[in-house]
Amino acid sequence: MGKSTALNKEVQRVESAASRLLRVDLAGIGTDVLVCETVFQSEEISSWRHSNARLNLFLDGLDTCLQHVKTLVALLRERFEKLPRDRLTLRIACRTADWPPDLEIALGALWPAEGDIGICELAPLRKHEVRVAAESMGIPADEFLSEVSRLGAAPFASRPITLKFMLNTFGRKRQFPSQRPGLYRQGCLALCDEWRHDRRRSRNRAAVAPVRRVRGELGGDPRRRPAALSGGEDVMPGHALRLRVASAGGVHVAGSGQARPRHLRGNP
Repeated sequence: MGKSTALNKEVQRVESAASRLLRVDLAGIGTDVLVCETVFQSEEISSWRHSNARLNLFLDGLDTCLQHVKTLVALLRERFEKLPRDRLTLRIACRTADWPPDLEIALGALWPAEGDIGICELAPLRKHEVRVAAESMGIPADEFLSEVSRLGAAPFASRPITLKFMLNTFGRKRQFPSQRPGLYRQGCLALCDEWRHDRRRSRNRAAVAPVRRVRGELGGDPRRRPAALSGGEDVMPGHALRLRVASAGGVHVAGSGQARPRHLRGNP
């Protein structure tokens, strides 16, 4: 239900009709040399450049790659300048917090025509989606949502990774811890597991204890009271981490249906 899921669904949608498609997960690439070899010197790019076909290029894990390849934005800009961009449709997935503004500017310069650039952000899970998830696990949705409201835990319920933790916890005992701090401690530890294994192995993060790390990333004490659950049926309120999907080359990515446009230059 996150950015990679949205991107994978877009890949499945496109591959049935696209003659050429390349998907690269940048998260496991730690050097600029490997970025060039894996993407721009790949057999798919080479054969496409010597054809008249359109290529659909999907780049996932930009945020993770940026942790290791500090020159990634400049590298992408330079390499895309040399490609036949009139035959290239590019999609990039990245966590919103890590999205580099200079990359957005660079993409706009490379694809300057109206409607060539689309930016979407994955919205928090809606209440009816949480209800469906609970029912799919045999959990009474009304009881679950009532407990979520009692503890003010909507920010966790609106995120796939912590919703899964909450459903598993509630499914075992049909209740949450009686006190909010207990649930929030468990939830924050579950958030630590959201980071991909390549990020968890990073030397800069290895020496930081999980609770200290997640406090820094969430911005303060995880026990602090969040926004309460509203009575609306459409959106689970909270501060879910937004995930950004950018597309260039004339196609606006709608992802899994939860990707909502932040802004578009022109029409999609």
